[in-house]
Amino acid sequence: GNTTIHYADDDIDYEKLNEFVSRLYRNFLKREPDEKGLADWIGALCSGKTTGAKVVSGFVLSPEYKANTLSNEEYVTALYRIVFNRDPDDAGLNAWVAVIENGYTNKKVLAGFVNSDEFDNLCRDLGIATGSYKSDEAVDQSDRATAFVARLYEVCLGRAYEQDGLDNWVRALTSGTAD
Repeated sequence: GNTTIHYADDDIDYEKLNEFVSRLYRNFLKREPDEKGLADWIGALCSGKTTGAKVVSGFVLSPEYKANTLSNEEYVTALYRIVFNRDPDDAGLNAWVAVIENGYTNKKVLAGFVNSDEFDNLCRDLGIATGSYKSDEAVDQSDRATAFVARLYEVCLGRAYEQDGLDNWVRALTSGTAD
């Protein structure tokens, strides 16, 4: 059954918050939420122990999510449904998929969604703290270095990059161990 938890903060919309966390389970983990997990996430959000951005990134970075291999289109669509509570428009979907196809990681796309005004508005509507997220991947840190290295693969090697190679060269360039 559904467990209802009441907190002192009247600004929190518990029904919408329950649906928000449930969307995370359904879209990223491909299952219904378990009662304890749902209650724990809602409790952490209501008490201010965590933020909307941390919860979304927690799901995306979880081992359970990583076991559910989603295509780039499925990943971006899931982010739209969770973070914006709507299906993507074609232009938005294609633009975000192109970000991944141009060498960036899912973490950069995640940051784009949870650091948006639209997500901030959703969190305010839910009555929870928004927070923020920043990718820790080398390829996500420098747009110029990533584009430069990806282009070198095409021009010099006549092929597309592999993600590990792109990441290693960008890390070397941005850290100064290569020029």
